[in-house]
Amino acid sequence: CFRDVTERKKAEMALKQLIKDTSKTTGEDFFKTIAKSLNRLLGVGYSFISVIAGHEEKILETVIFCKVDEILPNFQYGYEGTPCEILISEKRFVCFSGNVAQTFPKDEWLSINNIESYAAIPLFDSRGKFLGHMGVMDSKQFDSSDLNISIMKTFAGRISSEIEREETERERSRLDLKIQQTQKLESLGLLSGGIAHDFNNLLTAIVGDCDLVMEELEAGSASYGRIAEIKNAARQAAELSHQMLVYSGRGKIRISPINLNDILKEMSYLIERSTSKKVSVEFHLEEGLPLIMADVVQVRQVILNLAINASEAIGGGQGAISISTSSSECDSQCLRNTYLKEDMKEGLYVSMKVSDTGAGMDSDSISKIFDPFFTTKFKGRGLGLSAILGIIRKHKAAIKVESQVGRGTTFNILFPCASAPKIETPSASAEVQEPHPASGLALVVDDEEVVRNVAVKMFELMGFTAISAVNGIEALGIFKEKHDEISLILLDLTMPQMDGLECLTAIREIDKVVHIIISSGYDKSEVDQLLEGKGASGFLQKPFDMKMIRDVVKKVYEDALPQPGP
Repeated sequence: CFRDVTERKKAEMALKQLIKDTSKTTGEDFFKTIAKSLNRLLGVGYSFISVIAGHEEKILETVIFCKVDEILPNFQYGYEGTPCEILISEKRFVCFSGNVAQTFPKDEWLSINNIESYAAIPLFDSRGKFLGHMGVMDSKQFDSSDLNISIMKTFAGRISSEIEREETERERSRLDLKIQQTQKLESLGLLSGGIAHDFNNLLTAIVGDCDLVMEELEAGSASYGRIAEIKNAARQAAELSHQMLVYSGRGKIRISPINLNDILKEMSYLIERSTSKKVSVEFHLEEGLPLIMADVVQVRQVILNLAINASEAIGGGQGAISISTSSSECDSQCLRNTYLKEDMKEGLYVSMKVSDTGAGMDSDSISKIFDPFFTTKFKGRGLGLSAILGIIRKHKAAIKVESQVGRGTTFNILFPCASAPKIETPSASAEVQEPHPASGLALVVDDEEVVRNVAVKMFELMGFTAISAVNGIEALGIFKEKHDEISLILLDLTMPQMDGLECLTAIREIDKVVHIIISSGYDKSEVDQLLEGKGASGFLQKPFDMKMIRDVVKKVYEDALPQPGP
């Protein structure tokens, strides 16, 4: 008994040639070669490869769709009521012969093209994850012989490997892009933080000298008012400096449990007043929104900044801004394409979206919008979105940006939900004792001459005798010589040769009780981490004025008083 194996041999040779041809091709060329070969080997009119485009929406997207030798445009389609619904639900090979169009009346495409047969096989990656499916269709009955099924399985294996390889490449590219973005943000953060620190030194001199002059003037005089205006301007400059510290991740936030809906309701009037009269502002707030742990002041800044930015993106014409809140469980896929937190955990998040109907942005603009002073407008006005990014970083939150040219922009901020912290009941305070009088010898240590000069004058105005040193080495030498006389030291944290931390450690080896106040242009929250357990008596944030230095000195002396027993 003999059996004709000619067709099998031809198929095997064709498969070997196909594997050889596709071994050197990738991407679209690979899928084109596969689809055309599939049509020829199986003698069918249509072949296709589709992947899941959205599990919840039950949408498929074609990777390749081939009619004989013609590659047709890719498209998305719903798979409910189609033959592939059975394949996707059961994840097995399916084959329908006869009038397939009548079997699946919801699939109009089958009816229009007189499809009589349909065969498809699921695609899985190396870990068993379902990727999509590959199939063939024809206007005549399909030959579902063992040979043809074997051919389809071979094709499916090659296709699955290529889809997995492409996904791995895309994931690697996404990670590389995030690493580049993180490195860029870190570099810009270091730059802005350094500028803010030096800026605060200059502002300390301006604010301090203003206070010293105002001490010598009558409160109602014209000169007093002008000096007060100078001091106020310097304070506003300090706010800009604070924004730069926030961007660099060194700004201080005051965390408490808040409800975003309450903040938005309070700000609704301010938002409407701050945006164009031609722009309508709509609020869509989810009821029962969970609390988040955040700084109210900085969250307000984020909201107002995004609203004004949205209004300016719309321009002088009519438009709309939508501000919405919601809460949802976010998995790793949801948190994937966000700026900042790489280690965000799956869980419940509160989302705040600010959308506009403005001009939108291209991908190049989106990649730069968080750079300091970058703007798509004719004239920039400050740190803008970069300050927002710093605030979000400090809150361990994330932000998504979606935009298309001509179709507007949406900023989506994701805050992790948090339970309210325990409220500690303060213990009964002991009777307050009067602090020691401000007197004795004060040592001011700072590498900036303008800061040294103004601080020395402030201490003298308070009743101290004051001397100064330009760095830690000089300060240590002076202290060794005069440590019996020195009662208070104002020590800058960042100095050349010997910095404040090194100097503090060296002085504490000599004297455990002398009052040492650390000053810095950086925020107290960051400095506290550096100084923990080092023996600092207090902290003075630059730029400081007379009231601030008096308050810190008063507290240092109060803290040094003996505490009453129980």
